[in-house]
Amino acid sequence: MEHDLKIEKDLKFQNNEDFLIWKSKEENSKICKFVPHRGAEKRWTVDFTTTTYCYRSGYFKSNSMGFQHLKVMGSNKINAKCPAKIIAKQFKSECIQVKYIKTHVGHETELGRLSLNENERKTIAVKLAQNVPMQTILNEVRNSHFQMNLKEFIY
Repeated sequence: MEHDLKIEKDLKFQNNEDFLIWKSKEENSKICKFVPHRGAEKRWTVDFTTTTYCYRSGYFKSNSMGFQHLKVMGSNKINAKCPAKIIAKQFKSECIQVKYIKTHVGHETELGRLSLNENERKTIAVKLAQNVPMQTILNEVRNSHFQMNLKEFIY
């Protein structure tokens, strides 16, 4: 059965910095995060290959002895594999080839499940130090992500 769904994209970056900027923008616009399950692999033809997976992909496994309560929202894991991932191959020339599988399956986009990046944490810390009400800060975070998604949708 064929679904005619294009889920793959091949990209090329001149250096690691360009790749990380693109990855950060992609995570912010799609309200997701890509995380490695293990370290980079060294191959004969490339310096490093790093695979990062959707942060929701995988199976929940409790490490507790029954003394801790699960988070109110539950685990971020969906107890299945989400196909979204980024495979980045860095060559000796510093060029990075990326295979990006961008389609997420098995979960919804939920802002509440996403962790904040370092810049967002610093911004919130400054606002808290200035005694800005928590509800105002939460509304600003929600609105900023909504506006990013709206721009992505329109353009």
